[in-house]
Amino acid sequence: METIQYKINNLFKDFSFINEKLLIFKGILPNSILSEITLFVEESRKYKDHNLGFLKHMTNAGNNEFQCFIPSSLVNSSLFYSYLYYLGNEYISKFKNSSQEVKLVKKYYHSYDNYDLWVNFSQKDNNNPTHTHSGIISGVIYVSNPENIPTIFNNNFYYKGKPGEILLFPSNLKHSVPKQLTNDERITLSFNLE
Repeated sequence: METIQYKINNLFKDFSFINEKLLIFKGILPNSILSEITLFVEESRKYKDHNLGFLKHMTNAGNNEFQCFIPSSLVNSSLFYSYLYYLGNEYISKFKNSSQEVKLVKKYYHSYDNYDLWVNFSQKDNNNPTHTHSGIISGVIYVSNPENIPTIFNNNFYYKGKPGEILLFPSNLKHSVPKQLTNDERITLSFNLE
């Protein structure tokens, strides 16, 4: 009989460091988690397309067409929330050989509560200048990347994420996304763990 720990280990068996010096960890999300992410994006698109959607628009280092937090009610009821917890702990154990625990950062903006988990919708001329994140571990999930626009990290290391891939990296690692040249929509989810 397989133990829960065996199942968790098996879930992340194909994750690896694509850059050990920068501690960039990559994997592919399971289909059931991708289904939940599709729901997150669909809900966020409702805000984006709403005539009052600007009330949900968040601003940060990015110059994206629209960015918004994922509603906490969707996150709380998802398997993705637990998945991130175990993935963050897997990441910590790999590079620190530690049993520290991580969790999704809880943020409070615009008088309602949200997790530090948001969707980025990018189109022509959008970019993300060099920046860092809050938290200890940050991540990006590639939903669509039609132009193969890279995420560029320190030391000119870049990664052209494919749909369904996830990267984890130290929150203080500087990174950027160059200007998008066409109107094909690029969609990513970003998050911070503490």
